[in-house]
Amino acid sequence: MVTIDSDTILEPDAVTYLVARLADPKVGAVTGDVRAIRQNFLTTLIDARYWTAFNQERAAQSLFGTVLCCSGPLAAYRNTLVQRVKEEYITEKFLGDYCTYGDDRHLTNLVLEQGYTVHYERKAKARTYVPQHLKPWLKQQSRWNRSFYREFLWTIRRVIIPGKCQNVYMIYDLLMQCILPFLLIGSLTFVFLRSTTDSWIYLIGYLAIVVAISLLRGIYAYLRTREKMFFVFPLYAFCHIFLLLPVRVYALCTLKTTKWGTR
Repeated sequence: MVTIDSDTILEPDAVTYLVARLADPKVGAVTGDVRAIRQNFLTTLIDARYWTAFNQERAAQSLFGTVLCCSGPLAAYRNTLVQRVKEEYITEKFLGDYCTYGDDRHLTNLVLEQGYTVHYERKAKARTYVPQHLKPWLKQQSRWNRSFYREFLWTIRRVIIPGKCQNVYMIYDLLMQCILPFLLIGSLTFVFLRSTTDSWIYLIGYLAIVVAISLLRGIYAYLRTREKMFFVFPLYAFCHIFLLLPVRVYALCTLKTTKWGTR
């Protein structure tokens, strides 16, 4: 069973590569390599972020068979599993209300709960439209962050604590995704306080480290793809610090919201 979004354009052989991975009876779901359609500078930054999200983060998860979210624009699920979990899938509730988004992440979690592995197939490629302006993009990110934290709680309760998943990397990955943003907020607060009380060299040094790390990731992506846009990837790092971190905090404070925000 293959899922795509209405605004997604598939490569001709994308589904073929996805289905091929399901030849392994242990594999329950597969996601492909989704890139953003570039229309302006923001969508170019988003496209760069998509590449790292799939070809670094999901690729690492795939090595252990624990991809945590089969992206809605391009994914394939074993039909027998979908039939098994479909009633629970469409009736998911959080704090008493039916869930209206994050369905791709939840269906992936249901597959993992059944004891199957979930993988990333980089040869299955697609491009999708993304927000072209800052406001709708931040609203989209708010929704995605709410679904992450909601599903994090679900996974801890239904998969990790009962011992249905013994994969150490999955546990590590989940905890890091949950904890690291708050460690980043703590480090930013420390640097700001030291910069205002002692010397601005703390802030300058911190920002230099941020640029260096993001540039290393960009260089790696360039060597893999030969796409020069990855040299501006440090700009996304600043978007993450000054825009997406506040969005994460806001998402945590509005977890009960069921509105999409972009529709």
